Amino acid sequence: MEALGTSSITGLRWRFPWDVQDKCSGYPSTDKWFLKDDIEGGKAPLEMDVSKTKVLLGLNDRDGLSMAPPFSFAITTNVSQLGNGSVINLWSLESGENTSDGEEALLGLLAQGTYSIPAFYLDGFPGFGAVAAREIVDIYSKLPLPSNTLPPYSNWTRILWAVQRDVINLCPTRWLAQQLMAANAKATYPFLYWTPPNVSSPAFCSGSPTAHSCELSLLWSNIDKPHGGGFSTQLAKVWQDTIGSFVRDEASWEPADPSDPSDMKYLNLTFVSHVESGYGKTACAYWDSYIKRGPKEEKAFYAFAR
Repeated sequence: MEALGTSSITGLRWRFPWDVQDKCSGYPSTDKWFLKDDIEGGKAPLEMDVSKTKVLLGLNDRDGLSMAPPFSFAITTNVSQLGNGSVINLWSLESGENTSDGEEALLGLLAQGTYSIPAFYLDGFPGFGAVAAREIVDIYSKLPLPSNTLPPYSNWTRILWAVQRDVINLCPTRWLAQQLMAANAKATYPFLYWTPPNVSSPAFCSGSPTAHSCELSLLWSNIDKPHGGGFSTQLAKVWQDTIGSFVRDEASWEPADPSDPSDMKYLNLTFVSHVESGYGKTACAYWDSYIKRGPKEEKAFYAFAR
């Protein structure tokens, strides 16, 4: 609040959302406001009474993914060497080896990590070891993957995006939602924003990729003149109607069911939004079991999720 020149929540509401985002960044930026410790697989106790609180929480399908476009084009100190953010090119930078096999490259990255790649934005992510890498690829090969891009990327590269999404965002969000339900929150509304394929374009925030903060231009723009690289008025209206109905306490979709926190209901937010079940159930069960294998695995997970 001090950084934004205000002393109250009311004052924050009058500030531009991107100013709040820029001034309040950190790792984690919000968790310690409500939690004593980081979420850590749902172990941290809630610090407040939420029995009268309705909560909306969610993410974009590639929110925060430094290895996915458009951010992958700027992660190294030699952009021309990177070429693009495919797992084949990333593995070549990491290992010095050339391969045309996307699965081999993905297994290598997940096993070894990317600490050898010079970076502007990150120091690389840790490896999970060869055994876990094989497990991860086998599991994610059967799961829905994040939306593709123009030009398109292989499923092997999109699996890396999905792993990043789940470890960094989806699983902590799922675990927080479960904590809220366990604490008898009045209602918990998870959502996942999937970019509609028919609005994809190479522009930074137009269709795929649904990068971090790209929903802000939909949520805050004039509904008649949405901006942000070509998002349609229809999609802006979906966002504003969805968030607006929650703010007005008129949410028209079902909240997650506290009696079944495992098979979590969530809003699949897109042109035609609808309720689905699961919310990372399979992937997050794997990551929860991985964390519980021991201190080494727990450290690797949270180093990746930083």
